[in-house]
Amino acid sequence: VAIVGIATAADDCERRATSTAIPCPETWADKAFLIPHEGLRLLTTELSDAVNSPNFDVAAHPWQASTLVTWFHSFYLPLVEHHHEVEERLYFPWMESRLTALGKTIPELPIGHPELMQLLASTNDAIEALATAEDPTAATAELRASLAAFVGKLLAHLEAEEHLLTPLLLAHFTQEENVAVTNRIIQDLGWFGNKAMLPPIFDAMELWGGPEGVEWMASKVPAPIMMMYRMVWTTDRRINSKGALAAVRDAQAPSFSLAGLVARHAEFGGLAVFLTIMVTGIFA
Repeated sequence: VAIVGIATAADDCERRATSTAIPCPETWADKAFLIPHEGLRLLTTELSDAVNSPNFDVAAHPWQASTLVTWFHSFYLPLVEHHHEVEERLYFPWMESRLTALGKTIPELPIGHPELMQLLASTNDAIEALATAEDPTAATAELRASLAAFVGKLLAHLEAEEHLLTPLLLAHFTQEENVAVTNRIIQDLGWFGNKAMLPPIFDAMELWGGPEGVEWMASKVPAPIMMMYRMVWTTDRRINSKGALAAVRDAQAPSFSLAGLVARHAEFGGLAVFLTIMVTGIFA
């Protein structure tokens, strides 16, 4: 008998997640972890592809270093930091309070958040060092080694959470309870955090959930957030995030894009609306 949320040899589905723990999600609890995790995996793959590309040559293309630093600080570093921090501050305590009352505990993860944050910081240092490195070849090798160490631990950490926590989530919590705490996380992520995180989550969902999965997820996201996602953030993702990394990967310097510039800054006009929503507690 297969444990719900744990991959078995019999697992098969039309669209598969990149997770080996939950390649074929069946329950709401499966999706609860896959939604943010598959978005992080997608961003991490795009980053790794760019840095490990044979076209990644900072000595020949200095703009690759500055473009990578801007992307990392805008679209990756704060998201990974927030994801792990909010698990420690909100999600895990929420689970632990219920499990403790039932005489159960959250299993200890083999790779903890402090170790991941140290590796992430080392990767950030290696990326920042590229722009001023006296020996770009050595700096690139150091970055690739640092990134490989971080990515290996990150992916193992995400798999462990899915493997160990999904069965507990399904057995002892309801979907409505999980939606409530997830909305708190959305609120905590803030305007610019949602701007950076939501597009890759939707891109990943299209791969493993298909159009019906995208439609289902869109129905769960607050309407003002979805409005900005559709009107602005998809363009920002296409040009300034995914497009910037593709330029680094292919050594094709990005040209000026008015659409990208507008997408980067247009949301300021709606920030007051978002803050009003936050204050009035629409996410509560």
